[in-house]
Amino acid sequence: MTQSNSNLPAMAIEAERQQQVFLDTKPVAGQSMLMVKSHRSGDPTITVVTVEKVGRKYFTLNGVYRTKFYVESKTVASDFSSNIRLYHSRACYEYKTLRSSLEKDIRGAINYGATCALRDLSIADLTTVADILLRKNMTEGERP
Repeated sequence: MTQSNSNLPAMAIEAERQQQVFLDTKPVAGQSMLMVKSHRSGDPTITVVTVEKVGRKYFTLNGVYRTKFYVESKTVASDFSSNIRLYHSRACYEYKTLRSSLEKDIRGAINYGATCALRDLSIADLTTVADILLRKNMTEGERP
């Protein structure tokens, strides 16, 4: 995302909310959405597409030849793994990309190898990190 970091949490919350509403609602013919097609190497292909037809179980997109998507999950209707993802908007896609990148960076920093970043932190910093990471998993007043 190109905005400043001070606006990032509010923008991220809004993008996450928009994407969740997008996933929870049935598509409508004529609705625009962002299609991201990943490739083994190179950058993904990003295209704005419109919904062509909507049925009870599947929907199709204009310009996407012979591909059906599930209405419920907005995923490709196939028995195989797909390289196509649908998003509400470019902001939702950028949020998801940023989130994935940050998760990967955090996992890499917490590895158990010789370069573990946690070894250089003070006990106060470690406590702060633990509180942030464990906050969702703890009930009030409980400590692992």
